[in-house]
Amino acid sequence: MGPEERDRTHAASEAAEPVPVWTRIERFHRMLVGLLRELEETTDPVRIRELVGTLDRDMPGHFADEVAPGGLFEALATRRPASESILKCLRQDHREILGMLRSLHRRLEEMDPDDAGILGDKRAFVLRIRSHEQRENRLVTDTYLLDEGGLG
Repeated sequence: MGPEERDRTHAASEAAEPVPVWTRIERFHRMLVGLLRELEETTDPVRIRELVGTLDRDMPGHFADEVAPGGLFEALATRRPASESILKCLRQDHREILGMLRSLHRRLEEMDPDDAGILGDKRAFVLRIRSHEQRENRLVTDTYLLDEGGLG
């Protein structure tokens, strides 16, 4: 193998390097803020379908990253073992949120998206994911930023 071929192989392997789990989690959370804002505000059925489709495609991987070894939930449990009951609730949230999302996506694909029920389901989904994110953020804040005293 010549030097040029080695350089191409090295460049290709660098490009194929996996993105670290924490980077993926952070990127998704930044993207989610904008997606939820737009989903909440839009009544355009085509745009709702696109946004819900994006979330249905990306959210399962994000939730998997959060609970994967080396992910957010493991880090929180390690740093604050007493948080396990909260983490259990957040894992249950993941299942429920994905169920809501898949149901909404199916309805948008199968039915007339102008149906008033779609807008109600969209709103319920947005409220549910926001509530989950608030609880998750509160746990992160409590775990990493609060001084609970007694440690110095």
